[in-house]
Amino acid sequence: INSFNILICIFRMFKFYEFQDRLNILTRTFGEAWTDLYHFLIMFLVIFFGYSFLSHVIWGAHIYNYSSFAFAVQSQWEMLLGNYDFVALQKVAPDFAAILFWTYTFFVAIVCLNVLLAILIEAFDSASRPDDPHIPPNSVAEQLKLALQRAFKEGSRDPSEKELTDQTLAAVLRNFANDGIVAVTEDDIGARLDYGMQNQLQRKLPILKLLDPALLENAEKDLAVEEAERKLALLQRSTRLLQENRRLKEELALWSEAPAPTQ
Repeated sequence: INSFNILICIFRMFKFYEFQDRLNILTRTFGEAWTDLYHFLIMFLVIFFGYSFLSHVIWGAHIYNYSSFAFAVQSQWEMLLGNYDFVALQKVAPDFAAILFWTYTFFVAIVCLNVLLAILIEAFDSASRPDDPHIPPNSVAEQLKLALQRAFKEGSRDPSEKELTDQTLAAVLRNFANDGIVAVTEDDIGARLDYGMQNQLQRKLPILKLLDPALLENAEKDLAVEEAERKLALLQRSTRLLQENRRLKEELALWSEAPAPTQ
């Protein structure tokens, strides 16, 4: 029981890795691949147990390692790892030994294992991508370095300096939005912060999508293009309405000029 407790404690360690993206990569990989993994497991077990039962039927009465179905399963697993006695199998059933060995090696050791690797590689590639491409995941060394810097700076901080909280930063960004500003730079945000907060802004930048002057200029160009497209759409709609109005007037004139029906 104690050995199982130790094993459970080891697996519970993965729960505490969620705070760090790079340490949590294994858990996220299995989470991404879970659907494909259990479908693959169903297919693999059908093939694996099928070969195990076939081996037990052929060699169970002659070889001890295949005398029971459980032993046959263990022997087939060891064959998958490269531990097998092909000569002993060939002495009992020469033809079946060659057919079973080569088909088992191809379907299980080559095809199935490569499919498993493909599933895990695809899931790892998906899990290793950051949730936000503008916020690259930090390593453990970077986080330890940042924690040490905060610890050493905590004692030497100026009492008059204010702490830059997320609420304060959100309020500043809301002020930009209320003013109609859609893109800001680091200097723009720093100009609206109190004394001492500018030095703390650098550690907040990874959670913001800031635009440099070049991107801001491109954003202004995009807004100008959108405004021109909107005006063009309004002009085209106005032209269609005028044409429809002229058509209706012509139909009304023809209707009024038509002779009245006689009684």
